[in-house]
Amino acid sequence: MRLPYLFTLSLMLFLSACGNTGSDYRPIIDGPIDERYELDLSQCQEIARQRGYGNDSVKTEATAGAVTGALFGALAGSSTGDTGVGALVGAAVGGGTSAAGSSYSVIYQRQDIIKRCMSGRGYKVLEPLHYRY
Repeated sequence: MRLPYLFTLSLMLFLSACGNTGSDYRPIIDGPIDERYELDLSQCQEIARQRGYGNDSVKTEATAGAVTGALFGALAGSSTGDTGVGALVGAAVGGGTSAAGSSYSVIYQRQDIIKRCMSGRGYKVLEPLHYRY
């Protein structure tokens, strides 16, 4: 019965440790790195922080994962006669894994925001985007 709580607590600690991950990114550029670059980069990093880990996409993925996990957990628990615990464990594992995977993609999204922001400010960013928007 404690497994779902431990898993959820571990996931929360993991996600809180990733708070600025992706938004501290420094793209590789072709050109000088001077005071103006540092100011532009700082502003672009601040913009990237607006893409939070608790966005609607992450919430939707976590909910879908929890529902799917609960269904599979209940089915697995039916063989032992304990569908409630199976559903609870399945929901925690399914929701947590889905949220973690979706949150991990936020790192790349933040990096892409910084790349596009810096390109928009006239810098020649040498790295490709992770996602095609």
